[in-house]
Amino acid sequence: MREFDLEEAKAGKPVCTRDGRAAIIEMISDAPGLVYPIIGWVIIDGREICRSWLIDGNYYSVAGNKNDLFMADEEIVSDTPKELNKGMKAFDRVLVRDEDDKLWFTDIYTAYFDWSAPFVHKCIGNTWVQCIPYEGNEHLLGTTGSPTGSQKSINPITEETEGKLCDALTKLIRSHKNNI
Repeated sequence: MREFDLEEAKAGKPVCTRDGRAAIIEMISDAPGLVYPIIGWVIIDGREICRSWLIDGNYYSVAGNKNDLFMADEEIVSDTPKELNKGMKAFDRVLVRDEDDKLWFTDIYTAYFDWSAPFVHKCIGNTWVQCIPYEGNEHLLGTTGSPTGSQKSINPITEETEGKLCDALTKLIRSHKNNI
């Protein structure tokens, strides 16, 4: 492992984080004004977690973070990105929304978090309840329409989930009320 080299990274040489985790650079933007022009993901426990870095490979403006980029030896980057959530993978274009009566918006997929139900679809713009591939569903953008066939909405809010959310919110409100 050695210091991050932007030109080598652009050429596709393997990179890793300061603490030795596999990292994959998806894009290095030359758009003016971007603070974090390097976009990619880090493999953590076999899952892709979206990250962005400064042009020098640092995760923050001060070097020393475990997520800072370094040039990796070939053998360090042996993990391969795994498919997430019914064929969707990091950086796929998707349509997202939280409820059936809301409009579909576009976003960029990053990861699936089953522990954060019902908001299990982490995208660059937000975390969502419902998520479907953009490709094949372009006609739904900006509508409240429903996907058909195998593209049915993933993880709609059920009455059971809604009840759990209400219970959790009630507990949260009560705990804050007691602290006032």
